[in-house]
Amino acid sequence: MVHFTFVAAVSLLSLINNAAAATNYTSQALNTQDTNTIPDNGGPTLYYNGSGPVPPENETSPIPLPLDPLSASQIEDAFFQEILAIVNLNNSFPDNCTKCVASVEVMHLAAITQPASTITDLLIRACNQFKFSIYAATCEQEFSGVGGLGPYWAQLFAKMSLATGDMQAFCFYNYEVCTQPPTIEINESDWFSPKPANKTTAPSPSGTWLPTSRSGTKITKADLGETINVLHLSDWHLDPR
Repeated sequence: MVHFTFVAAVSLLSLINNAAAATNYTSQALNTQDTNTIPDNGGPTLYYNGSGPVPPENETSPIPLPLDPLSASQIEDAFFQEILAIVNLNNSFPDNCTKCVASVEVMHLAAITQPASTITDLLIRACNQFKFSIYAATCEQEFSGVGGLGPYWAQLFAKMSLATGDMQAFCFYNYEVCTQPPTIEINESDWFSPKPANKTTAPSPSGTWLPTSRSGTKITKADLGETINVLHLSDWHLDPR
């Protein structure tokens, strides 16, 4: 027991001596004056741990200065370079469908932030770069000038959304590089009011006058005792505007 107590006392004394030595060795770190600098050989001023000036706790980092704004041509070039990268990066976009969808998404972002003239210029550049199949003689004639498709495609791109499969549909119907997306189910009550109860069945013959017969006597549908079916056809289209 005596031997154990002696060993423990020696160990404790050794720890105290080491602590004292460490304290003496780092005594400058306990000095809170700013004069505790470390030789820097012409570099920035350095301080021992905890001895230098410390900002208040509620001080925040400075807000970085804004980047210089890009010109219209630089913005156009940035969008076009993104499209080129998408087409050329086979690892990120392994097939023509993913390349097309991602490129159209870039055009969507351009269309909601840039004027139609920028979208027209991007379409012309993309048309010349990737050899679009067009109706006009040149890409410039296809997308710019009187009747050019550029401003209309700009509106179309602006209305598109990945959430509703618009990019996939665009790439399918225009370039056939994607599969046909499913038809989106809509709630018709959001667009049409309920049909009145008295309009669910065809009305009885009203006896409205029909054209005169050869003899000049006017006859009615009631006289004929029959009705006729009429099919009314009209054109319809979807306009993104």
